[in-house]
Amino acid sequence: MAKLTNKEKAILKNMKILGISREEAEELYAFDNDEIENEEVNAIEEKQRKKKRAQEGRSSIEKVKHMKAKIKADANKELIIDDIFAMAQTSEHIFNAQEMTATKMSFQDKDGNFYTVQVTKHKSRPDGYVGDQKEG
Repeated sequence: MAKLTNKEKAILKNMKILGISREEAEELYAFDNDEIENEEVNAIEEKQRKKKRAQEGRSSIEKVKHMKAKIKADANKELIIDDIFAMAQTSEHIFNAQEMTATKMSFQDKDGNFYTVQVTKHKSRPDGYVGDQKEG
């Protein structure tokens, strides 16, 4: 009797345990051991290689231009957004309030119209704001 290879043992084991044909067991072994070329996987890997090469080829200035800005944590802004969302959920005029992003929420009125509210922090007084000016 000839000595069985590890591949042959695995194929026979799969046939017995899974109750599949030899052809299916061979396909299973090939898939499990990366002997089959998968077009989707190859395309994704190639895209990743191209992206990595493009990033390596950038100058320092280009790298800075393409970096994402870090979002600074703002405790006051988060508290304000939480308060607005809590008020929206208890309002009799607002239905189905939903946070869309960290600074935006959408909801419906009683007639089914949709609204969006976004909280934006300004570095200076917005045009037209007179809330803290004293009347003289």
